[in-house]
Amino acid sequence: MNATTTLDSTHRVVITREMRKAAGIIPGQKLHVQASPGFLILSTPNVPAKIVMKGKLKVIDAPLPDFDVAEAVDRARRYTR
Repeated sequence: MNATTTLDSTHRVVITREMRKAAGIIPGQKLHVQASPGFLILSTPNVPAKIVMKGKLKVIDAPLPDFDVAEAVDRARRYTR
């Protein structure tokens, strides 16, 4: 998904609701900003996780997210490009 935005009068960048939903960004979430000439790259910080065996299954052992997981799964199921 691509979009064009402008800086407001206080030099803030506005990320549209559709872009935030597509990226899974929630209010108050920290973002990593990377700058190079002509580019700003926003990304969510990496979460420390490891894959472990639980019985016969491989599962991810990571901290629980700060948002409603059921809502995120439902949103991902309904997502269309």
